[in-house]
Amino acid sequence: MFVPPEMANMTGPHFLTHAETFNAPLMIALMHDPASAPAVVQMRALNNLGNTHVTVDSRYEGTFDVSTMFAQADVLTKHDPTSQKYSSVNSGKGKVRLTNYEGADSDGSSWSMEKPHIYLASPTTTSSSPSSSASAAANQSRCLEYDLISTSEIRGWVGTPPRPPPPPPPFLDDDNEFRPMGHIDVVSSLSGAQLMLLT
Repeated sequence: MFVPPEMANMTGPHFLTHAETFNAPLMIALMHDPASAPAVVQMRALNNLGNTHVTVDSRYEGTFDVSTMFAQADVLTKHDPTSQKYSSVNSGKGKVRLTNYEGADSDGSSWSMEKPHIYLASPTTTSSSPSSSASAAANQSRCLEYDLISTSEIRGWVGTPPRPPPPPPPFLDDDNEFRPMGHIDVVSSLSGAQLMLLT
C-alpha cells in the first residue's frame, strides 16, 4: 500500500477492501510501501468452510474483530524481537501474559481499566515483564488492547497509546472532521480465523 505524505490526514479511509471465498483457504497480507505514510485501512475478509488468515505489517493502527463459528479465533503476535515465534491468547502453551491498562484522562486524572493489553515486540522492547511494559509505554511502543477474548471471537485495538476515542455520531458533530481509524474484520465459519500482527 502506498499513501502519499500529503494525503496522510485525509478524512476518509485510504483503502476499502472486501475479500470473500467459500470452501478454500483465504490468505491476505496488507503491507505498506517503505515510502508510504501510515494508511487507514478498512477491510473485511469472509470465508465459509475454509481457514481465513490476514497479516498486517507493523504500521497498521486500528481496531480488529476476528470471529468464527465452531472453530478457534486467534490474534497472533510476537513478543520477543529476537524470536520468530508468534503466539495467541487462545493458543495453549504459547499463551500470552496480559496486564491491565492504566492511563490518564485529558484533564490529568488517572484511571484504570480492566482491558487486558500487551506491548508488542520492537527493537526497544524485548520482554513482557512489568518493568519493560512501563519502558515500552515511555518509548511509545505499539500496544495491543483486547476488548473481548473468547475461543471463537477476539476484538480489540492495536496502535501507539493512547487509544483514540470512537467517532462521534455524524448528527452530533457536523462541524468537526473526524479521521477514521483502520478496522479489520476476519470472519470464518466452521474453520479457523487468524489475524497476524507483524512487528
